[in-house]
Amino acid sequence: MPVVSANLTPAVFTELMNLVDQGRYATPEQFVKVAVFNQLTVERAAVETAEGPLSGGVAAAIQKRKPKAGPAAVLPSQWKDSVFDDLDIKATLDRLALPPNGDCREFPHVPEGIGMQPIWGQVNRMFPLKLACRWILLRSCEGPAWPKLNLALDQIPREAGVVGRFLESLDVAAGRTREEALSAGLPKAGKLSSSDRFAGQYLARVSRADRIHPGVVFQLGLACLAGDEVQLTCRGKELAMLENPVLDQEFTSAKQTLSVEERSFLVAHIIDSVPAERNDQLCVLRAIRDGHLTPAGLLSYIRASFPREWSDLEFRTHVYGILARLTELGQIRRARAGRNVHYRLTDRALEMVERLGKEKIA
Repeated sequence: MPVVSANLTPAVFTELMNLVDQGRYATPEQFVKVAVFNQLTVERAAVETAEGPLSGGVAAAIQKRKPKAGPAAVLPSQWKDSVFDDLDIKATLDRLALPPNGDCREFPHVPEGIGMQPIWGQVNRMFPLKLACRWILLRSCEGPAWPKLNLALDQIPREAGVVGRFLESLDVAAGRTREEALSAGLPKAGKLSSSDRFAGQYLARVSRADRIHPGVVFQLGLACLAGDEVQLTCRGKELAMLENPVLDQEFTSAKQTLSVEERSFLVAHIIDSVPAERNDQLCVLRAIRDGHLTPAGLLSYIRASFPREWSDLEFRTHVYGILARLTELGQIRRARAGRNVHYRLTDRALEMVERLGKEKIA
């Protein structure tokens, strides 16, 4: 078997070993294999052969666009390391401020048949969905037309990057761990790799073969594509209009990224309209309820509920993504005893599992 070696900085190696100590990965080698697998998935999508050309000329618009003067039109691929100050975050939050009235147009219903595919394990937070829905709502109220996909791919990562960079500084000041970080899931302004990853996971990726790979905002039915326009669904509009502790309150004192109302909304939406994620979450919640509280015990217990053809790396990555999303949604809590991690259900999660207890996991 081929062996590849790489030099890591002491800080990166320490962070890697902390994840191993927490039970997230059995060995450092396993972490590296997961990282390689995830990057190969991204690269394969970029060169995938299309079944047919995109309607509406979306890919052509993205490939041919040229940046205009001014910061709003700077593309993620053209970002360079920059210095951001308090004015950047204030201006960004002003642009994302809750509108007094979101009834600026008709919002389509959630498309039928959405939510049948599992969410990629690297999508470990739900707050980016909130930010994306708020941006789409605000842009849709500016004129008669919905925003174009190429504009969304330009501007949402940029806005999210400024928010992510400042939340990261708050995380550092508060001494939050990686799992507790408010900035998790968001790109960091000036970092190309994180902005590209954010756009592909949460919005969309357009391959060189002119094929769109929808991100989670479309997979969950919070938005839909109509030609080259991004339309917010009625459910996406509901989420966008809820008050958020980061976007709408004093963000420097924010302790969490989603309000109680936003958590309740997303849990109810997943239960009602996103069957794959709903089943995955219930599988994990039931296992924890039944006493499988450690990462190793949980993974072993639920392995048979997921596709056999998945490798162990795919399976672990997928489950850890579910656990992270459940944590942000307030469904589970992580407790630590020394180096050991245990999971506990919140009262809200127990109620949901009991209420849906008779339904079969697909």
